[in-house]
Amino acid sequence: MDQYLNLQSITIFKDLSLAFAAITTSIVAILGFNRWRAEHKGKANFDAAKVLLAAIYSVRNNFELARSEWIDASEFPEDYLIKVHQSFDKPNDMDKANATWHVYKNRLEPLVNSLIELDTALIQGEAIWGPDVKNHGRKIRGSFHRLVRSIKHLVGEESRGTADSHHETLIRYRKDIAASRESEDELSKQIRGSVEYFESVLAPYVRAK
Repeated sequence: MDQYLNLQSITIFKDLSLAFAAITTSIVAILGFNRWRAEHKGKANFDAAKVLLAAIYSVRNNFELARSEWIDASEFPEDYLIKVHQSFDKPNDMDKANATWHVYKNRLEPLVNSLIELDTALIQGEAIWGPDVKNHGRKIRGSFHRLVRSIKHLVGEESRGTADSHHETLIRYRKDIAASRESEDELSKQIRGSVEYFESVLAPYVRAK
């Protein structure tokens, strides 16, 4: 009888040990999975933040290039420069307008490409940080559309020979089109505000690494 009880005790102890081992293994597995998931999520957020922040900086830099106050002669069409330098058949208002549009159309192309990259990055950004990210992306698009409208309006005024007017609206067009990063005009503030928003949201994820 005693032998039977001893064997039964050993069996129970063995079963308990196996059960305890199984529970311990499960806990370790769960903790390991949670740690892996946290690390994976942290890396995913880091990668997404880095891509989105780089896209924002690319847009900012291309805004600056498009709005540069300095226009090099090489940016103008060759036939326009020939007219400028010859003694006869000087460029008329339409020639000047076409030359100005040529300059800004070429300047806008890199900005358009960077906005396309931003749109792609915003898809994952919205999934991680919510719709506010997408809404601020729309604000950047709004800044772009404002710049394009101002360029088109100024080109239109040039074609009519009225671009040298000091009318308040034309002054605003010029401020939209030609400005530096530190300028205090409305469009520059809009662009800076958008960049600062994304920096505030994304920089902590990037710097955490």
